[in-house]
Amino acid sequence: MKSNTNYIVRNYVLLLSTLLMTMLASCPCTTELESSGNEVMSVEEALDQKRIIEIYRDPKFVGSGGPSIPLPNGTTVTRDIINEAIEPLIKEGRSMCPALVKALKSEETHVRYGAYLALRSITKSEIVYYPFFSPSDPKNLKAYEQWDNLVKTLGEHRFKRES
Repeated sequence: MKSNTNYIVRNYVLLLSTLLMTMLASCPCTTELESSGNEVMSVEEALDQKRIIEIYRDPKFVGSGGPSIPLPNGTTVTRDIINEAIEPLIKEGRSMCPALVKALKSEETHVRYGAYLALRSITKSEIVYYPFFSPSDPKNLKAYEQWDNLVKTLGEHRFKRES
């Protein structure tokens, strides 16, 4: 009888652990959004308003918040959605930096915000930029210059190592 009880308990535990692992594997908070098969090739594509709204509406996406970022159509999204949108740019790495620096001068807040987050993630730099301020704000002009110099320096180092 004791042997039979151990067998039942052991199988019950295996069944529960399998069920739990299956549930966790399908949980939106532990899986990445499915790729559409089209890799993002540019900053403009990654931060395209239509793409951001698709992420926003995807029921698999579970965000945890952050500041509200306005889109040109009046929709506001959170930092988590922008982070999801820039993930392909971050994965691409330093080669995206020149385009990201250029995007800091965009008239669209969400583009500046995404570019800033991606630059910080890729370079590990903490140069302060204010994406909610105008790109022509004196603080942002100074930050733009700092980011531009940093990216040029990173490019020079990369080419020196490859030679």
